[in-house]
Amino acid sequence: MNGTIAAAALVAGLAAAGGGGAAAQERPPPPRPQSALALDVESADWETSARAVGEALRVPAAERGPALRRALIGALETEGMLDVPRAPSYEAGADYVDALLDAVLEMRDPASIPALVRSPTFGSRVATALADFGPQALPAALEAATSPDSHHGLVGNALMTLRIMVEEWGGPGALPPGRRAELAAVAALYLNGPRGAYAELVATSGWRVGRVISHAMGLAAVLDDPGVRSRLEEIAADASVAEALGVTYHDAAARAQAEAAALLAGTPPLPRPKRW
Repeated sequence: MNGTIAAAALVAGLAAAGGGGAAAQERPPPPRPQSALALDVESADWETSARAVGEALRVPAAERGPALRRALIGALETEGMLDVPRAPSYEAGADYVDALLDAVLEMRDPASIPALVRSPTFGSRVATALADFGPQALPAALEAATSPDSHHGLVGNALMTLRIMVEEWGGPGALPPGRRAELAAVAALYLNGPRGAYAELVATSGWRVGRVISHAMGLAAVLDDPGVRSRLEEIAADASVAEALGVTYHDAAARAQAEAAALLAGTPPLPRPKRW
């Protein structure tokens, strides 16, 4: 979603939530000082913050000052840390987060790395944006992938980000040997069995663990490391290996087995890097 579409969607979402009328949708108000916008973006009141984000999207990214940039990044980071969305409806909340994400992505500010890693709206577009920051984005992704405090969704997103980083940076041969070994150890953490931080993921549900295993296999495939590659071969040969890892939801183990076989045959991991 680009900034113009996101701004329009946010206005529509606010209207549906009772926060805007027909006149507000027809003609946007004149721009306010960025200092006032920044304060409203940081507001604890969701509707105030959402309106300010919609206004901020109409300010070209190159013209946003430090205060507004910090406020937008901070708001996205806050959304990624919330257990319960603040928005009055799912649709309004989704529009708000999409608008925030668009605003932060188009600034291409390294200060946004922690917020992007934990973005509640994640996909290959965010992972590609993080890869574009280069090695400075790696520590945040590594921490998210390995911290005992990371929930299953954050772990899966971080593993996908690490895999896309390897691909976007030129493959495993472009990595220093120590870094390649470090990334292989991250993949092995989730492919070698339920212990440590991984045990927490197993305690949730099979399909959630399956998503983590899928992204760990994708990272293993692009690294071409003998140790994690041999683990892929074991999963491809026997679905019970995936089951032992906690992948027990319906036919998830069989799907993991088929995915491992496809990766070993050279099928690129999904989702693919996406330019934004």
